[in-house]
Amino acid sequence: MHRTIPLSLPLILCAGLALAQDAPAPSAGDAAALPAACQTSGGGMMDHGGMMQMPHGGGAASAGYGAAMQKMQGPMMMAMAIEDPDLAFACGMIPHHQGAIEMARTVQQHGKDETIKAMAQKMIDDQTREIRELTDWIWEHGQR
Repeated sequence: MHRTIPLSLPLILCAGLALAQDAPAPSAGDAAALPAACQTSGGGMMDHGGMMQMPHGGGAASAGYGAAMQKMQGPMMMAMAIEDPDLAFACGMIPHHQGAIEMARTVQQHGKDETIKAMAQKMIDDQTREIRELTDWIWEHGQR
């Protein structure tokens, strides 16, 4: 079974990488600098009729991560079309955080390392609170 990811996601990522080429090299403490172990793919993505698909065989955790990514992409992209940059950010971060929460729940269910599971719980707690804060801000400021 293949998981489908809209073709726009890899295109957006590629555009971001192209822009990043002009940026200064990240420092050792830069969160955007991925360790080499994070840069290897277990088979890559495949294009099938305009949709990118994650290869099968990644197991239940891979399926959970893919589902979280798929679910958040549409609402995030829709929010980026909002003209007000503050509102676009707030509306886009809600599905982004929700996706991170779902990914954290996936590692709690399928992961083996207790340290990473504890980090995942902290992320669930923090991002649940941040979703509440963003939602409150939208209710207060979103009707400009």
